[in-house]
Amino acid sequence: MQGWTTSLSYGSVTVEDVRNVVYGAMFTRGGDDLKNSAVFIGGSSVPVGEAMLKAVQDAFFGPVRVSVMADPNGSNTTAAAAVLRSFARCR
Repeated sequence: MQGWTTSLSYGSVTVEDVRNVVYGAMFTRGGDDLKNSAVFIGGSSVPVGEAMLKAVQDAFFGPVRVSVMADPNGSNTTAAAAVLRSFARCR
């Protein structure tokens, strides 16, 4: 199956929590599966979203990384479009 298969949502995440969330995404998957994993940063504060993006990037090392996208203050529409696009490709 191609496309979106699983989505996990974490609310009330602080900048200090980001590293552990990212490590949870990176270390629970094998190397080939990392390319199919992503972190999406939403929220309503652009400065906090930017700080979280930096924290995600700082958690990476060498080739061990996942995709990341930040879209605070617009994330609901972007996330909805990403899910819709993914489901459309599965048909």
